[in-house]
Amino acid sequence: MPVAFDDPDFLPGALSGFLMHTMMWFSRISVTSLSCPDDCQSLMLLDMPVSLFYFFMDGGLRIFFSLVLGGILWGIGGWLGLRAVRMGYDLWMKSRR
Repeated sequence: MPVAFDDPDFLPGALSGFLMHTMMWFSRISVTSLSCPDDCQSLMLLDMPVSLFYFFMDGGLRIFFSLVLGGILWGIGGWLGLRAVRMGYDLWMKSRR
């Protein structure tokens, strides 16, 4: 099993990052018609490294890949962010002893 899944911070960090991306995603699309009012530019900017993959796709495919790939990206970012906060907290607590 990969190291990331053994980390106790993986699930809460990745889930919080994915949920933040999903809330942002729902606020920028029209759910009933699966379209972006601004031609999905804000989604592509917020998912920047992975949005290059789906940049030239049309309509529903662009929105679907934004949800999936952007959610994975934000999940990894949430996990790494939580690890950084915990590492900083641990270092701070060790310096206070």
